[in-house]
Formats: sequence, C-alpha cells, structure tokens
Amino acid sequence: MNLIITANTQAGLWQKLIHEAAQAHQLLLPEDLESYLVFLLMRYSKQSQLATSILGQEFLSSQQTFGKQRSLLLQEVADKCLLYAGLFPKRAERRRVKLSYYIALGCTAYALLAEQPSPSLSALYTQIKQNFIDLMDVLQTIRDYSAEMPSLLPLEAQALWQELGSRRALAILQSYSAVSRPKRVN
Repeated sequence: MNLIITANTQAGLWQKLIHEAAQAHQLLLPEDLESYLVFLLMRYSKQSQLATSILGQEFLSSQQTFGKQRSLLLQEVADKCLLYAGLFPKRAERRRVKLSYYIALGCTAYALLAEQPSPSLSALYTQIKQNFIDLMDVLQTIRDYSAEMPSLLPLEAQALWQELGSRRALAILQSYSAVSRPKRVN
C-alpha cells in the first residue's frame, strides 16, 4: 500500500500513522491509548537493543524487584511484547514460540502494572491489557504499509483470529479467500 503521511513533528507523524492504521480496521482508539502508542514508538525507534531482549528472563527478573524498579522493568517487558507482537511477529517464529506467547506475557505484565496505587496509571494499564490485540493489529498494519504482502500467512491469521479475535487477522483471511475464490461461470 502506498501511504504518504505528513506532519510537522515526529509525534505528529506517528499519531497520523497510528490513526490511519486503526481506521483500516474500523477501530477508534481512545486518545490515551493512541498517545501511549505514539510515545512507545518514539521511545523504541531509537533503541537497537530491542532485538537482543529475552523477555521471559526479563519478566522473571522484574518479579525479584520492588517498587519503582519493578514497575519500570514490567513496563519494559510489556511494551517490548507489544512491539514484538505488532511490528516483529516473525520473531516469535524464529525463536520457536507462538505469537500468543508474547501476547500472554505482555498482557500479564500490563495486568501487574495495573495494580499500581495510582488510579490513573492503573486505569491506563488495564485499558492497554484489554486492548492489546487491537493495539497489536494497529502495529501490524503499520508494518504492512511497507510490505508487498501481509506479514501473516493464512494459517497464522486463522490462529490469531480464532484464538484471540484479531480483526486484522480476519481481514487477511478474507483477502486470501477473495483472491483464491474461483469465479463463477454462467
């Protein structure tokens, strides 16, 4: 897909791209979730060590810390899981785990973050956990803007749709079936 998005700032560019990707799946992301994604993408677009993360190990390490340090480590794990599931879904395959591993680990980390004493942070992390699949779909759509074909093969899309209710996976399945459906001759 050829998509040209212009804005005056990096945040504005990310925001427009996220908004466009959400609209592609008839999603209306609440402003706080959209903002969270914008700042998540801005924060990690400058970090190259994302690829070297061992998220299960990082999650276990977070459980051995307390207070602010625990929250920071949990947020890193949760955010990286969202990025892996959204922008790098093939990484799961290369690491010999299902994509649902990153989804479950990320949702667990966000759920633990939702136990914050701060009501506003607790509400935000709860909302992210509840909308993890939609946020993943938005990120996968952004990834696909630069690809020739969807990043999910039919069986992968089928699993994501059936197991997790991914709207994007359903749209990909429908596009595969529309392409492969023979035309009726009268």
